[in-house]
Amino acid sequence: MRPSSVPAQIDLERALERLSETSRAVVWLHDVEGYTHEEIAEQMGKTVELFQVAAGARPRAPAADAR
Repeated sequence: MRPSSVPAQIDLERALERLSETSRAVVWLHDVEGYTHEEIAEQMGKTVELFQVAAGARPRAPAADAR
């Protein structure tokens, strides 16, 4: 990891800590593993609308150029 990316990593970790366990799982499955919201909803027995609303409300890490 480059030293300049350490603050961004810390910001991301703080943002993820604010999410519920379910929301963290959805973020991981969608953003890291590449699953669609539809696939995640099916796996978890939830509606896709629930995950799309949660994705819109999740905390975002600040953009690097905003510092």
